[in-house]
Amino acid sequence: MRALAEIAHDWAVRTFGLKHVTSRRLRGMRFVEEAIELTRALGVVSKEDVMRIVADVYDNRSEATSQNIFRELGQTMMTMSILAEELALGSPEFAMAVEVRRVLGLPAEHFQQREAAKIDKGLT
Repeated sequence: MRALAEIAHDWAVRTFGLKHVTSRRLRGMRFVEEAIELTRALGVVSKEDVMRIVADVYDNRSEATSQNIFRELGQTMMTMSILAEELALGSPEFAMAVEVRRVLGLPAEHFQQREAAKIDKGLT
């Protein structure tokens, strides 16, 4: 998994630049976007449900410490693993490998244009 993560990171730096990739705000925004898209793809959670969860999470806010970030990352990985197993889709690592292969096959401009559109919408 580590090698795959390094390949993905290197692709992101080449495609978007180091400043973009190292921005915690942008990483957080893209992570929220992907989580919501996955939730929507499942077809069982409404927008209203998502908004209630967002309100609850932000109402019970914890400090942005390295320990909390590490714990939340672990919880996210565990949740992805459980979901992938439940859906009989294989491991999240396999899904990531398929996605890395897909993005490497597309021109960088494709993703740069999509990111520019997000920036134009104020989603940064």
